[in-house]
Amino acid sequence: MGRPLPTPAFAHLFRLTAVLIGASALVLGPAHPAFAHDQLLSSEPAASAELSASPSEVSLEFSDKVLTVGAVILLVDESNTEWISAEPTLDGPTVTAPTDAALPDGSYEVRWRVVSSDGHPISGIIPFTVGDAAPVGEASAAGDAPVSAQDPEEAAETGAIAAARGAEHAEHEAAGGSDLWRTVAIGAAGASSALLLFIAWSFRRRNPKQAPNSSK
Repeated sequence: MGRPLPTPAFAHLFRLTAVLIGASALVLGPAHPAFAHDQLLSSEPAASAELSASPSEVSLEFSDKVLTVGAVILLVDESNTEWISAEPTLDGPTVTAPTDAALPDGSYEVRWRVVSSDGHPISGIIPFTVGDAAPVGEASAAGDAPVSAQDPEEAAETGAIAAARGAEHAEHEAAGGSDLWRTVAIGAAGASSALLLFIAWSFRRRNPKQAPNSSK
């Protein structure tokens, strides 16, 4: 009957296994980074603000520098009249647009759309009031809905850029994932071979072959 592996051999085997698990954790740790679209951090006017006087401009601040293509800021009143006709100005993560004139008392909505730094269009609505007007509802969460007044050519250009950047991002992720799993597979195969060789060496060292007994 074969003798069991001695305690030092088991300890060495466990150390090798721990090293393999630790190396796999280090490799797999960054395999799934968190990719998120830019977020609207603040705005002037703020969402659901009740202003005593008309604002001279609309300003939006995002979590990262948005792309310079496809930015739209609309300011509309209850009758859907627009109060911004100028193109928005982009300065890093900040997007601003001046109002055409002083806003009369009433309820308004800022309808914005920008292209996130990852190439994905995001949009939202910011309601506010000026003067003696009924309070308005909460701002909408940023989403993918387009702003209706965007120029068709600009929309097509924005969509093409977003699609190209999205495809490039997906290709990069796929290539990175393929390289990662190839590295893990090679490392696991090498570690397994080393463990098998170590076990075989341990058995051979502790249980040397003996010459067979001659039959009588």
